[in-house]
Amino acid sequence: RVCGRAAASSRSSLPAAMADLDAAEDAAKELLGIMEAFPRFKERAVDPLHPEGERGALVFRGPLKLVQTVSKLTCASKASTVGDRFKALLSRSKWVRQEELEQALDGADGLDGLDGRLAAYDPAREYVAVVVAELQRGPACWHQVGGGHPASIEDSGPWLYVLDHGTSRAGRRPGFSYTGSLRPYRVSPRRPVAEGILLPDYAADGDPRAEQAAPARSTPPVVSAAQAEKLRAVCRMGREIVDAAHRVIKPGVTTDEIDRVVHDKHMEFGALPRAAQPSQPSVDETPSRVG
Repeated sequence: RVCGRAAASSRSSLPAAMADLDAAEDAAKELLGIMEAFPRFKERAVDPLHPEGERGALVFRGPLKLVQTVSKLTCASKASTVGDRFKALLSRSKWVRQEELEQALDGADGLDGLDGRLAAYDPAREYVAVVVAELQRGPACWHQVGGGHPASIEDSGPWLYVLDHGTSRAGRRPGFSYTGSLRPYRVSPRRPVAEGILLPDYAADGDPRAEQAAPARSTPPVVSAAQAEKLRAVCRMGREIVDAAHRVIKPGVTTDEIDRVVHDKHMEFGALPRAAQPSQPSVDETPSRVG
């Protein structure tokens, strides 16, 4: 009878153990996601914890309740800087060198793929983060490789996913049935347009009324010499903007970074990026587009 009661107890505890595992996974993935959403997380949170170039991982470990609490506090916070947003997480995290990780995570579930990530990531521009929840059934961990961004990017996260053709944003990736390896990426907040730049009529509501009523839509315009020179100047600006974008294109550079370069070049010329409209998707909200 004692053995029977023990077996029954074991069976009854299985759903509870699975529920704890699911809860831990939700909290860990929320934490890893919000780390990824802050472009300066590597520089402001990870890099100060270890010597330059040293391989290893940022490890946050604790009981399930602690992992859930830190996850909720971090995700619910309205703080926009890494130091303020991740205060609770970083006070309970530590840097673990690569050669010490195996011992530190001994016996944990979820280690598959971690060795490969540690061997392949580039410490100069990436980091590895590990969240470990201590459960009744034993520790379980989740991990990811996160990327850093240039120092020119402001510490003003979180970056979000663009939805509905730029009309809304969300912290979670859209749940489409993706195929292949290409996935959408978070984009930075709307970039401001410098004071003094004249806005067209469509800047208010997206409706280009003057363009629609222009005689040039039906009659080819005849430009004066002065107008032709202005057109040449604008074309030179456009060429320089395209060249600036071309210079930064290389593997690992996001289209959001290309958009930043394009936007800044427009501001340098005192020009308005074509898509920068207060009520419409701005240039940073359409990260595959430069215009």
